[in-house]
Amino acid sequence: MASIKIVTYNVHGLNSPSKRGQVLSSLRKIRADFCLLQETHFHRRKIPTMNKAHYTQWYHSGSDTKASKGVSIGISKHTNFTLLDKCSDQIGCFLFIKGKLGNQIFTIGNIYAPNSDQIPWLTAALKTLSTFTEGVLVLGGDLNVALNPILDSSTGKSNIRFRSLAKLTYALQSLQLSDIWRTPNPSVKDYTYYSAPHNSYSRLDYIFLQNSQIQHCTSASIVSQVLSDHSIVEVVLALPHTTPPFRCWRLNDLLLKPTHNVQKINSRLADFFIRNDTGDVSVQTLWEAHKFYVRGELISLSAYTRKVMAQKVSDLQQKISRLERLHKRSLLASHLTELTAYRTEFKNVLNLRSARAYLTARFKHYAHGDKPTRFMLAQIKHRKAKAFIVNINNPTGMIFHKTTDIAAEFSSF
Repeated sequence: MASIKIVTYNVHGLNSPSKRGQVLSSLRKIRADFCLLQETHFHRRKIPTMNKAHYTQWYHSGSDTKASKGVSIGISKHTNFTLLDKCSDQIGCFLFIKGKLGNQIFTIGNIYAPNSDQIPWLTAALKTLSTFTEGVLVLGGDLNVALNPILDSSTGKSNIRFRSLAKLTYALQSLQLSDIWRTPNPSVKDYTYYSAPHNSYSRLDYIFLQNSQIQHCTSASIVSQVLSDHSIVEVVLALPHTTPPFRCWRLNDLLLKPTHNVQKINSRLADFFIRNDTGDVSVQTLWEAHKFYVRGELISLSAYTRKVMAQKVSDLQQKISRLERLHKRSLLASHLTELTAYRTEFKNVLNLRSARAYLTARFKHYAHGDKPTRFMLAQIKHRKAKAFIVNINNPTGMIFHKTTDIAAEFSSF
C-alpha cells in the first residue's frame, strides 16, 4: 500500500529565483507529492520556469492585473499522475486538476480566497468545483477566513457574520468535505498565520477530504512557518490501489567538492588496492570490484552529509516550533525577537542549499556544452519559439501572416 503526501502552502511570492529554490527544497525535504501553492504572484502571461528536477508536473493560474494572487500545483516525479482535465479562473484564485493516480481518478483543488467578500467568492468557487469533480476529491488552500473563530483564532472573534460562516460550512458539506486536520483534533487550538499588526493568530489554511476517504488519512499536521507568513498544512493518504515507483541512486557531484572528502575517498581507495591487489586476482576483477567499493563509500558519505544537515535543520525547526507555541500563548515581543533570529538562521541554511543548486545548474550547462543532447534540443526549441515571426509589415503597409509570404518579403528586401 503506497501513500501520498499533500501539502498546502501560502508562499507569499515566488518570482524570486532564490526563494523558488528554497521553497521547492523545503517541499522536497518533507517529501511532498502534491504541492498546493497560493500567492505565487505569477503573471498569467509571464510564469517563470519551475525547476523540474523533483517536481516534474506544474500547473498554474495567474492574474493579468494584480500580482498579489496566483495559485500553482506541483506534482512529484515519484507520483504516477496522468492529467485528464483542468479548470482555472482568469484572476489566479483557483485551480482544479483531474487525473488518474494508479487505478483511481483524483480531483485536486487549490484555492486562494480574496481578502474581502470571501464567503460569496468561496461559495461560487465550490459550485464550479462540484460540476468539475470526479473520483476522489481533495481540496486545499488559503480561505482567508477562520471557519470556527472560537478554535481557529487566538482572539476567538471574527469580522464575518456567523450566518455567512454557516453558509460556507453548508457549501463544504454539500460536497461531503471535512476539514482533515480538525477531524482528529476536535478541540486543539493551532494556527497557520500570524498577523503582526493585530498581534493575533488564525488558522486560514485548510485541506479538505471527502468523508468516505477519511479512513485513508494516516496523519495531518501543521508545519512551522519559516519562508512565509503562513505555515504548511500537510496530510498523508494511504492509497490501497497504487504501487510505489522504482528509484535509482545517482552520484551527488558536490560530494567531491570539499577537499577533505576527496582525501578520504583517496585514502579508502589506496587501502582497498593494498588489501586486494595480491597478484592472484585479475586486473579486470579488481577494477570492477573497486567500482562497487567506491560507490558504497560515496553512498555512505552522502548519507552522513545528509544526516548532519538534516540534524541541523531538525534542531532549528524544533526551536522554531517551540518558540511559536510560546508566542501563540504569550504574544511577548521577546519571544518574537528570538523566533525571528532562528528563522533567519534557518533561511541561511536554505540559502546554502540554493547556492549548491546554482552550482549544480552551472555544472549541467558546462557538462552538456555544445553536445547534441536533449538538453540542447530543449534550449533550441525555446529560442526558436521566442524568435518566431508572427507577422511583418512591408513598406506599403501591408501585413503578412503566412510564413511563405514573410519569407518572400525577406527575400525581396
